[in-house]
Amino acid sequence: MTIELARFDGLKDEVIRNGLFQEMTMDTTGACNDMISMTLGEEGQRRVNHVIIEPVHIRIKETVDGGKLLQIEAESGVTLARFRSGMFPEMDFKSEYSRGNKESPITL
Repeated sequence: MTIELARFDGLKDEVIRNGLFQEMTMDTTGACNDMISMTLGEEGQRRVNHVIIEPVHIRIKETVDGGKLLQIEAESGVTLARFRSGMFPEMDFKSEYSRGNKESPITL
């Protein structure tokens, strides 16, 4: 997944390119701002956490080359998350979310 932030001053920042998507959560417990948090990165390596403050619109679009794009318009700018579709080979991976942090084979 590649994430870009298009700011309201017209500039674009690339947050991460070809990162492995881990999770996306929405926090609505704050008194003033809702937040979406997107976490990307390889297991055991540095993760990137992109926070979107006060999302207003969330849209799924198709790019000109047939790819998928998640567009999130928010107070902090417009986040563009580009997805790649495809088949993944069988993998063994260890996740911090696994019970007891034991390795568990997962077939995707």
